[in-house]
Amino acid sequence: MDFFINNTNIWHLSILDFVLIISFFKIRGYFLNSMTGVFIFYFLGTFLHELFHFLMALMLRAKPRISFLFPKKMSDGSIMLGRVETSYSWWKALPISMAPLLLLIVVYMVLRAYFLFFGFSFFSCAFYLYLAFVLIDSAIPSKQDFKIAFCSPMGVFLWIFIGTLIYNYYNYLDPRMFYLKIKEFL
Repeated sequence: MDFFINNTNIWHLSILDFVLIISFFKIRGYFLNSMTGVFIFYFLGTFLHELFHFLMALMLRAKPRISFLFPKKMSDGSIMLGRVETSYSWWKALPISMAPLLLLIVVYMVLRAYFLFFGFSFFSCAFYLYLAFVLIDSAIPSKQDFKIAFCSPMGVFLWIFIGTLIYNYYNYLDPRMFYLKIKEFL
């Protein structure tokens, strides 16, 4: 593995990353004791998570409406970070609920290009780890998202079928691949 960037050894970043990750978990514990802390720590991730639900619902014409983006204490003591309401049908439930997984693509691009725009310093590394932690955490669908996504077995089978068709098109039915397979066969 290459640990050099511009001929500079970055082993110290690995140690720094480890210390910062441990610190984030400690700080996160303190933040989660208050609603203000939850808002400060998770607002960016909540905003992007709900935005991806909203955009997918818009694409599928499910009439989305953002109920709230600020943390709300529920009657059972849990905290709801945000909510998008839609009028989804059985076939729209899975893509709308799993839309935050697409955030992983954005996270990959942002984190990959991060150090091109910010230099190597303690604060830039700390902010990098904050972004990585919060964005990856917000890309994971919630329990409620999974409940809604798999509420209709027919919808799940439909999307598995569509995914299989797309996969087969790009791997087997694409004319270029078909030509190569025929050429390989002959």
